[in-house]
Amino acid sequence: AVDGRLAPLLEAGLEKLAKPVFKLRAMDVFRDQTSLSASPGLWTSIAAHLESSRWFVLLASPASAASAWCNKEVLWWLEHRGVASLLVVLTDGEIVWRTGAKDFDWTVTTALSSALQGRFTEEPLFVDLRWARQLDRPVANDPRLRAAVLDLAAPIRGIPKDELDGDD
Repeated sequence: AVDGRLAPLLEAGLEKLAKPVFKLRAMDVFRDQTSLSASPGLWTSIAAHLESSRWFVLLASPASAASAWCNKEVLWWLEHRGVASLLVVLTDGEIVWRTGAKDFDWTVTTALSSALQGRFTEEPLFVDLRWARQLDRPVANDPRLRAAVLDLAAPIRGIPKDELDGDD
């Protein structure tokens, strides 16, 4: 439920952050709830959008880790793009890195699909939005949410975070 409220806020934030005046949006964000239309082939439609995407933002939680659809999308991304363009947003559960093992501690990590096991060569810096679970209703103008959008938009747009913040 919280991911369902956060996803549109993140989408809107990414599309509006430092948006040039004469453009509809700063970037086009694919989200199945807003981008897919009726189709005789759901997976074909999703795969086509993944194919045309440069980045994958994973809302990580125990629910997404257990979701067959989320896992299918993650596996597609790993097979076609790898982890270099996969950004993790933790919305619930735990993510724990074991430095010596160069992998997540899978005895404690609950928010990631096992499809990610052994895929990262170093610890990823993820965006932690678990604080949003404490809110009745997350809002777009929350400065913590804006900071999260900056954390995601900077690598996606290839602009240093402080410069992107200044542009906005």
